[in-house]
Amino acid sequence: MEFNRFLTAPGTFKDMCALIEEAQILEVDGKFATAQQIFNYSPTGELYRIQEWYLMALTVLGKVTQEEIDRFLAQSLFKDFTSNG
Repeated sequence: MEFNRFLTAPGTFKDMCALIEEAQILEVDGKFATAQQIFNYSPTGELYRIQEWYLMALTVLGKVTQEEIDRFLAQSLFKDFTSNG
C-alpha cells in the first residue's frame, strides 16, 4: 500500500511547523501562530505536539484524509509491534 508523501516524508520539524502555520489552526494572543512560535512551543522537547498538529493541519488543508492518516498509523504501529517481537 502506498501512502501520501506528506505522511511518509514530512520533512523537518521546521517544515512541519510551516505547514501548521499555513493551516492557521493555532493561536497565540488572539493571532494565528507563526511557524517559529510553533517550533519554539516546548523547550522540554515535546515534539509529539508538533506531529499531532501536523496531522491536523494536513486534513484542514485537504492534503490527506483522516482515513489515510488512520491507515498509515495503523500500519506503522503494526510494523513496529511485529519488528520488535
